[in-house]
Amino acid sequence: MKLDDAQALRALLRKQRELEAILDSEPESEPVKQEALRELEAIIEFQRLMGARTRSNAQRAANAVRMAITCLYQHLADAKDIYGNPHLVLVPFAAHIEKHILIPSRRYAGEGNRFARSGLAGAFSYESPAGMSWARDLPP
Repeated sequence: MKLDDAQALRALLRKQRELEAILDSEPESEPVKQEALRELEAIIEFQRLMGARTRSNAQRAANAVRMAITCLYQHLADAKDIYGNPHLVLVPFAAHIEKHILIPSRRYAGEGNRFARSGLAGAFSYESPAGMSWARDLPP
C-alpha cells in the first residue's frame, strides 16, 4: 500500500511540474494556461489537505508513544517486591524515566504548556544524568 502511495505522489509531482511548465511557456494559448492553472490549484489544494492529515497522523502517533511511556512509568513506579515493598530496581528506574524523559519532553509539548518550545511538539527528549554518556567506544 505504501508503495502505491509513493508512486501516486511521484505521478502527482510530475503532473505538477508539467502544469508549471505550461504556465511558463510563452507560445501556449491563454485557454490552455487557464486550464493548467485550474489543475495546478486543485493539486495544491489536495497536497494541503493531505499534508494536514499526515501531520494529524504524526501527532496521534506521538500521543500514543507518550501515553505508552507514561503508562510504563506508572507501572514501574507502583512496582512492589514479593513482600509488598517498593521494588528496589523498578521504582528507581521509574524515577529515572520521569526525570530524564518525561519532564524534559514536556518542555516540547505545546498543548497546555505556555513555556513549550515551538517547532518541537511531538518530540521526545532524553537528558542523561550529569557525567553519563551513552556513546560507546568504537574500534579504530
